[in-house]
Amino acid sequence: MLDTLARKFGICKNSRKFQGFQPHRSTVVMDFFLQGYVDGTLLTNRIYSNDRERIIDAQKRMVTTLCDIQAWAHISSGYINDQKRYRKSNLNKRLRRNWDLTKDLLISYILKSDMVSMEDIDFIDNAIDRIDISCLSLEFGKNVVIHGDYKSDNIIETNTGDLVVIDWLSMSYGPPWHDLAAVLDRSDWNSRKLVLKHYLDSINRTSFDVNTTLDQACEYLRCAIIFKTINNLEELFSRGFPEENFQRKIIPRVSLLKEELQTFQQSG
Repeated sequence: MLDTLARKFGICKNSRKFQGFQPHRSTVVMDFFLQGYVDGTLLTNRIYSNDRERIIDAQKRMVTTLCDIQAWAHISSGYINDQKRYRKSNLNKRLRRNWDLTKDLLISYILKSDMVSMEDIDFIDNAIDRIDISCLSLEFGKNVVIHGDYKSDNIIETNTGDLVVIDWLSMSYGPPWHDLAAVLDRSDWNSRKLVLKHYLDSINRTSFDVNTTLDQACEYLRCAIIFKTINNLEELFSRGFPEENFQRKIIPRVSLLKEELQTFQQSG
């Protein structure tokens, strides 16, 4: 698939050939190390701005680029049912398994911080048993190419205003909400709805229609954010990290997870 994406969107596998390349409005680049050959800056500076309008504008541009890729590269679920990563039967089990791994390690850190309590962990533990994230499976709705790490750190804004997407090592297939969660997990729900509406308007103008209302998209996004956050926590613990990073990396994700589960229950 990457070879086909390369021909369609102008990816260059060979970094030496990338010098002087003029990207189109939505250009995907296969290798993170090609960043040095693109004349521009990471989009991170806009996303981490204190200006809400500037952040929303950057997120809308990210999802517009995502739409261009998804609209071209979507394939039918029947063709990709052999992909194991997002099978319906695996997702809820995977969510529980990753949380159980995280929970045991998280408890050992509780005494080191007063910002996470056993009550928080118990709430998350009970809430996970009551949610169903099968809407994130291959068997649910339309499926697209998933970047796998679609964040501003992996998007370059060129000096001509184009966006170049890099680091496709985690590419897979599944519903579009996985990449949208990476774009919107740090935003409040008012901002999320604005960007989601922009996404639906943009994708519906293409030949690919996700056939989803805004309310449905909000629920799917919430599931994707919960799924992504627990996976991120499990990955952080499995890789190991300095204890001083606990407050900076772990606590915000636990707080986000609790908040999303609370709103999930309220919406249900």
